[in-house]
Amino acid sequence: MKNEELWKQYDAYTTLVSENCRKLAFCAAAIDWVFRTGQSQFPNPIWISLLYLIGFFILDVMQYLVSAFCLRFWIYHEEGKQWKETQSIDGEYNKPKWIDRPAFTFFIAKIICLVLTYIFIFIHICKMA
Repeated sequence: MKNEELWKQYDAYTTLVSENCRKLAFCAAAIDWVFRTGQSQFPNPIWISLLYLIGFFILDVMQYLVSAFCLRFWIYHEEGKQWKETQSIDGEYNKPKWIDRPAFTFFIAKIICLVLTYIFIFIHICKMA
């Protein structure tokens, strides 16, 4: 398998994970809503679950926002270097690995938040039993 094909496969996997995590996050929000008490108050584990859920959505957006900013900064820098050398911005660019680190960090962090969301839902269910 070629390197380019491997990275396309990796991209497909992470895209699917993100899409499914978002579905699970909306599901968790619905589950949390079911556990609200009479005056729209939530038990402590559900509050914690909701906080992790908010963290998930913030990290989900940050994954793409920070990645876009990093890539934009790097592209502008590389285009400037290319322009000085060739008076054109067309050409081959070798993207360094550091550009993907923030995206991967946010990707892992948002999954951890989602797992913790469900752990606190589970804790509340166990307390009810």
